[in-house]
Amino acid sequence: MNNRVSVAQKINIEGALQDIRRGFLLWRIWLNLGVDDLVIRYTRTRLGPAWMTISLAIYVIGLGFVWGTIFKMNMMEFYPYLAIGLVTWQFLFATVNEGGVTFVISGGIIQEISLPYTLHVNRQVFRMLITLVHTIPVAIGAIIFAGINYSTTQLWVIPALLILAFNCWWVTLLLGIIGVKYRDIVQIIGAFMPFFFFLTPILWKKDMFPALAFIVEINPFTHFIEIIREPFLGNFPSLLSIYFVV
Repeated sequence: MNNRVSVAQKINIEGALQDIRRGFLLWRIWLNLGVDDLVIRYTRTRLGPAWMTISLAIYVIGLGFVWGTIFKMNMMEFYPYLAIGLVTWQFLFATVNEGGVTFVISGGIIQEISLPYTLHVNRQVFRMLITLVHTIPVAIGAIIFAGINYSTTQLWVIPALLILAFNCWWVTLLLGIIGVKYRDIVQIIGAFMPFFFFLTPILWKKDMFPALAFIVEINPFTHFIEIIREPFLGNFPSLLSIYFVV
């Protein structure tokens, strides 16, 4: 009996690895599908995907002014801190919030065409990466506004983005599988994400509320934002954040 189970597990693992490999080899399909998703979303708009950049820029300017005034922060320091945090948070939020419907929204294609299941995960992740690319200029603009000088430390953003994308991929796959059977996962996640937003140092800095230090450290979103924000600001991420995301 144990031998049969072992053989079945081996077959499942080999099948999963083959699905992943085929999913990446068919890159032209998920690239085109990901682009089509954004084209459809911004059809008949004058500026197209540029609206993502504009809307986030307006949000950062308005929120930064109000929040910075309330807490009497140095605006030159707070704007890049806030902008990078919001850019990364939007990417994380989209990953978690939309991951649960990955296979649901691709249900028609799955039923009609025999394609690797992970291809649909790749499509979803690629679409979110395109969104990230369109919002990063907001963070760069805030850095230029604050007069932060370029340094080689900022090159750490590149491996940090790769690590972020990999984590986005497996989270999307996991939530997509759960979402096929339990459709409530999207509503559950949507209910808890605002709670995590306010517990993540985006609108505030960690040293402002020492009592929340422990909660901040065990919050996974904190570390994913830190590995992107700190290099952008010219600092090296903490080892704790690097260990966590890796």
